[in-house]
Parts: sequence; structure tokens; C-alpha cells
Amino acid sequence: AAMRFQSRMKNMTFPTVLDRLPAVVPEPFPHVVVHDAIPEHIYARLEHDYPPPAEFYNGKRRRLNNERIDLASKHVDQHNIAELWRAFIAAHVGQRFWATLWDIFGASLKREFPEAQIDPNGSVTPRWIKPKGEIRLDCALGINTPVVVRSSVRRAHVDKPTKMIAGLFYLPLEGDTAGGDLLLYRKTGDVQFWKKSQVKNEDAIEAGVRIPYQRNTAVFYLNSPRSIHGVTDREVTPLCRRLVSFACCWREPMFKTM
Repeated sequence: AAMRFQSRMKNMTFPTVLDRLPAVVPEPFPHVVVHDAIPEHIYARLEHDYPPPAEFYNGKRRRLNNERIDLASKHVDQHNIAELWRAFIAAHVGQRFWATLWDIFGASLKREFPEAQIDPNGSVTPRWIKPKGEIRLDCALGINTPVVVRSSVRRAHVDKPTKMIAGLFYLPLEGDTAGGDLLLYRKTGDVQFWKKSQVKNEDAIEAGVRIPYQRNTAVFYLNSPRSIHGVTDREVTPLCRRLVSFACCWREPMFKTM
């Protein structure tokens, strides 16, 4: 199914959220923020065609408080996903998007991981395809479920060390003012982690950059032990928080958190 999906999409062109090649902001760790990331006429269609919550619940009644659910791209053919979204996914898991990521973050990757032998011309595959390429890309549609009790979907943490670069793209529903901004933290002390990724002692970090949960906004960042980030609390709301997540992985882990 994954291969059929890939073959249907391979001849389609589609803008990506990083086509404007934004400049990297180095602090508190290398990142870019892109407003109006996708042309408005296309964004409006993507917004309209975003899968409803029932597609994420997969036919099951779920009563969750502010929890993350993703539609795995490798299973996209098993879901009712609009063709426009299939083209969006395909555009963000191919060679062209890796070239864009390298143009933006290549210098930062070399500085952060000088011993890693990352080949910018190495083989690129979607993360779910085998045999796997040296560079593995993923793009997953997701939601945070409605909020019954004010809470954060994810507090300060770092992503899995297999990720070189991670990204998010926001598509809030009209009238969603419940919050859920992204915070990029800087270290102020010796940070300790539990479960390998979650910050154990939040008194050793402070918020550096706040990226509002706003329509058509993309944020990408280099993933390293200092790339600590989290999501602000969302107020009680019946609305889902809609977001697309991106992952750019290398053939082996980039670092250890413990």
C-alpha cells in the first residue's frame, strides 16, 4: 500500500512549507519559523480537506484529554485522505525536500555533529519504505484531542535521537483561541532527563522563544540534546488542535540524552 501511494504521487509537484528557504535563528537552538508557509489558495483547500477527528479515532469512541493522535503516513491508503493531502505528504518525503532541509540546516548540522558523516547526496526514502535510504523522511497528519482539563499535551522534552531535524505545521480551526503554543527552551543548568527524553528538572531550563499556534505557520528545528521544547497549556475546549509533524532521520542515532 505504501508503495502504491508513493507511485501515485511521484509525478505530482506541490509546494513545501520551506520553499522560501528561511534563515536559521541560532538561539536557543537552530530553528526556523515560517508564516504563510503555503500559498493561501492552497492552504485554504488543505484546511478544508483536513481529516475530521473521527478519521483519527479510527471508528472507536475515544474520550481523551488533550492527547496526541497521528495518522501514520505508511497507512495513508487505509484512511479517507483527500488527494491534495496525499500530494502534500509526498512533497515532504522526497529528495527535493531533503535538498531544501540541507540548504537550510546543513551548516548547523555540521557544527552540531562534526563527527557525523552525513552525505547531502545520500539516498532518500520515506521512513516507512524498505530498503531504507540513508536519509529517512516522514510527514504525519495529527491532532491533539479536545481539552476537558486545562493541560499541556507535552511538556519540555527532546525528540528521539534518530531525528536530525523535526518540524510542525499548524492548521487551527476557526475560533480556536485555547492556546497550545510551542516553547523553545534554553538550558540554565544541568538538565536531567527521564524516559530518555522528558526533562526531569524544569528549574534547569527557561523559555527562550514562543511560537504561537497560528494558521499556516511552520516551525523546524535541529534536534540535539539542547533542543528542548514543549507545548503551553490549552484551555478547556471542544476543538482539536490540528498539526502536521515532520521528521528527518539519519541511518543511526545522532546523540544520547542519558
